[in-house]
Amino acid sequence: MRLREKLVGMTMALIIGGYTRRDDLPAGAPRGLGIYEWDGTTRLAAQLDIDNPTWFDWDARRRVLYVSQSNATTLTAVAIPEGPESARILDTVDTGAEHYVHLAVAPTGDAVVAACFGEGRVVTVNLADDGRFDGVRGVESFDGPSDPHQISFGPGGFAVPDRSRGQIHRFSWEAGEAPRLLGSDEMPAGAGPRHMARPPHRDDVAYLAGEWGNSLVVLRVEEGAFVPVSELSTLPGDWPHGGDVSAIFVDAEGARVYVSNRGHDSLAVFDIADPLRPRLERFIDAGGATPRYAGELAPGVLAVAPMDAHAIDVLAGGERMRIPFGAPACAALVRL
Repeated sequence: MRLREKLVGMTMALIIGGYTRRDDLPAGAPRGLGIYEWDGTTRLAAQLDIDNPTWFDWDARRRVLYVSQSNATTLTAVAIPEGPESARILDTVDTGAEHYVHLAVAPTGDAVVAACFGEGRVVTVNLADDGRFDGVRGVESFDGPSDPHQISFGPGGFAVPDRSRGQIHRFSWEAGEAPRLLGSDEMPAGAGPRHMARPPHRDDVAYLAGEWGNSLVVLRVEEGAFVPVSELSTLPGDWPHGGDVSAIFVDAEGARVYVSNRGHDSLAVFDIADPLRPRLERFIDAGGATPRYAGELAPGVLAVAPMDAHAIDVLAGGERMRIPFGAPACAALVRL
């Protein structure tokens, strides 16, 4: 199926965010937060001047996009009440903690939880019914070097990979309550936990991207704890230059896990027919340098963001469509 045929008929918006504090952003390229009309073609419908919007999460009920901002102390709420052109900044909150790299809307819908990379904090912010921020609910701070890099909700709470501590922190979650730290699980030495992914319809296994180890760490989930089972290289055996992994995701079918390699500039694709024994299947060319982001926009439609190529590539059915964007770091396809 051709790419445009696969996407036509989808009444969606493609949202892209990227770094704005760079001297090499191409003149005239979209930057900040871009909202595209998406129906098999792409048209930039709105561009919002937000500082370093490098991750976001969509709240479909409120029709609000919650944005974390790297190297900034703020989170931003963007309302998209109708089509892409209706996008506007609804609210911001300044918590004083700098370098938010990831956030997630809680499944109860009453708060967002954000990872503050470099300051070792996990910050929970209340949400009002209208989508605005409504005060800080809780802050968990870790002593010493600590780099919380992701908020990953799952059964009973959420997990936070911490690169410098080499751990995954586990937190409880209940509506209206501040999260409690339940424990911290040790990961393989030198792995550098960055992001994790969970297969659909399975609570007993998860996968971790080891940024420093260029690795995929297979995790067995035992009574809520993450237990490393194996660590697999994400690089070809003859690759001499090393690099750093970044993004990780499992496809909608639960058939494969993908990990992006910065340096090798590829996606490593693992078959997970046996979930605890992934098998390296192939590599996909990232289309340029430094693929910070990769994900599945819709079943069978992949996106990869070679950040230093200043573009997002959308892949489906053996075809590739390129969308220019300044230093992209995240993307999502949302139904409006």
